[in-house]
Amino acid sequence: LPFKAGVAPSVGSVLLLMGNDRSLLRITYLFERNAYVMSVTSPEGAREARKPYRLTIAQLNSWLEDGTAVVGRLPLSSEFLDAATTADEAQDALQKSLLAHIAPLVAHFEDEKNLASREFKARILARAQELQISKTTLRRLLLRYYYFGQLPAALSKLRPGRAPH
Repeated sequence: LPFKAGVAPSVGSVLLLMGNDRSLLRITYLFERNAYVMSVTSPEGAREARKPYRLTIAQLNSWLEDGTAVVGRLPLSSEFLDAATTADEAQDALQKSLLAHIAPLVAHFEDEKNLASREFKARILARAQELQISKTTLRRLLLRYYYFGQLPAALSKLRPGRAPH
């Protein structure tokens, strides 16, 4: 994955951990004492994205100060870039519709206490019931939005299945 370093930590930016595995962590929320991050790998990894987890700001700062991590940006997957450049009215309408589905959840989770596992699951379930859609579909949509840095283009329709190896 191309990684552009030298960016200040912000929601949507990525931490590159400099250990042997060179892990990437997307920052989904920043609060006074904690950040919430999720592991990111390849664009296909969005299908198995997991709920953001807490990382203390002290730990984040320690990693940045001692060189254990650098902050940067990842470009949006070519799958979404292709969709954005060839966007038609139907694709634009789909993105807006899906963003409207998750917008109340994104706003709700801006309060740190609502990111606790029980609250996270309960809010997704309640919103799915309100919209009369699958809670799994809604959860995956929300996590994909976070996974790709909270960009509306990430809500474009994905190609079905896994990419061939």
